[in-house]
Amino acid sequence: MANKTLPMYKVKQVLLFLDRGISQRNIALQTGINRRTIASYLERAQQTNFSFSQLVAMSDNDLAQCLNLMEKESILDDERRAHLESMYSYFSVE
Repeated sequence: MANKTLPMYKVKQVLLFLDRGISQRNIALQTGINRRTIASYLERAQQTNFSFSQLVAMSDNDLAQCLNLMEKESILDDERRAHLESMYSYFSVE
């Protein structure tokens, strides 16, 4: 399940633990989330101008935007899709 974004309730749970001063290791033990993932979310949260409690109070969409968690389509996928779509007529003839 590598490179998957956590559900927002899990992100908020991590932020609550961080707000309470719980160590990343203990958060990992209690939530089952990898310590590197927790460190990544901690780094993203620290780059904002908001406290952990302010981040938890945000709506899911606002929090995702604030932490840059919105899934973005890669340019590579768009190029590959455009190439595939251009070949549909060829495939339908074959």
